[in-house]
Amino acid sequence: FSVRIMLKKSCFVYFGLCGRSNRHIFNSATFLKALGTSTIVTRHQNMSSSRAMDADRPFIEDVLDKYSELNGLTMLALGSSYWSPPKKSLEKLQQLDMDVNKIHRYSNILGLNSLRDKLKLRFQSLGLDMATNDLIVTAGANQAFQSTALALCDNGDQAIVLAPYYFSHKLALQLAGVKVSVAPFGSDMLPDWDQLESLIKANKPKMVVMTSPNNPSGKVFSASDVARIVSLCRAADCWLVADQTYYEFLFDGAQHTFPEGYDKIVHIFSFSKAFGMPGWRVGYAIYPKLLTESYRKIQDTIPTHATVLSQHLAELCLDTYHEDGGRWVSDKVASLEAVRQTLWPSLETMNTVRTCGAFYFLVPLPPEVSEEEAVDVLARKFGLLLMPGSAFGAPQHMRLSYGSIPPASAMQAEQQLRAGLQYIAELAAERRK
Repeated sequence: FSVRIMLKKSCFVYFGLCGRSNRHIFNSATFLKALGTSTIVTRHQNMSSSRAMDADRPFIEDVLDKYSELNGLTMLALGSSYWSPPKKSLEKLQQLDMDVNKIHRYSNILGLNSLRDKLKLRFQSLGLDMATNDLIVTAGANQAFQSTALALCDNGDQAIVLAPYYFSHKLALQLAGVKVSVAPFGSDMLPDWDQLESLIKANKPKMVVMTSPNNPSGKVFSASDVARIVSLCRAADCWLVADQTYYEFLFDGAQHTFPEGYDKIVHIFSFSKAFGMPGWRVGYAIYPKLLTESYRKIQDTIPTHATVLSQHLAELCLDTYHEDGGRWVSDKVASLEAVRQTLWPSLETMNTVRTCGAFYFLVPLPPEVSEEEAVDVLARKFGLLLMPGSAFGAPQHMRLSYGSIPPASAMQAEQQLRAGLQYIAELAAERRK
């Protein structure tokens, strides 16, 4: 049998009733009311929320699973840097006082005060107004973005993401019940400004999401580009959420511009890329102080706080950064220049746009060869794994990540890439006949 309680229009499946197992069924009425849902309790029924079912798939995991049986693949799919955290920082971590009250107990919801203070000083020196902003340390930049979506948006609100976009941003918004519109990009990897302005006027979004330096294209927005986006958000009175995870990954003289001059901006950052520590899961968000209470509620409910030991490593990495004037990070980033230069001749043959940031290129494909086929051919015939561009709002492209390639391995990767892209080009030419 089933019991149906109509609290609101949507419905939430709780658990099946069988025999005497229903004695605690109504103990969660307060929880269900807080969700703003109705409930259907039914026997042997397994149903996920439409919000989760309708959201995009986690594309990277899908691709990795599909080709997991192939050994020795050159990994150009993952957004990861090839290095590990500074040796000096890791050595200091091993010497850390492992007092139970410092490591093994709950800590400050917003993050270790010492780490937060050092980050605030750093970004104050970079031009952000930390007198009016606050900072939260999160379990990676993905969690920082998810918390931001929950802090800013109500169910049914509109958001606009600038394509090409980081797929987890769109997925996070969908899981928060937000209606997502995608602003298309042009041949220069910048937004189609007319369409973006039209979308903002038509949709009246709660937030606009930009990523610069961009994942997946590597595009670095100029100061005038950033100012234009800020101006559009100010005119629409909507939030601008700027993921700047790769702000230190700049090449060919490019410079990063922090969006500013508007009181509705949230900045997202990560320790994963520059310090080579994605497995430690430490990110952070900088936001206007009026949002602190909302972030506290969300943080307390989801992770409680970022892992304490991970935060200590992040702080030690930041100490190393300050002690050597950022040289360790800048040297690691500079080492990728050799990888870029080695791979570029092959990428150029496909009319790839040469971008100047992060560690990505979007490789266009001829119309005769689909993304799925191209990714499969490169993996199975040439031992290279790339990501399909559709995952990032860039259909008929592939995302190539060169961050995980050490300079010593660049030549081998280039040989595989050159042969694979030539095969795709010849395949397309044959089909055009």
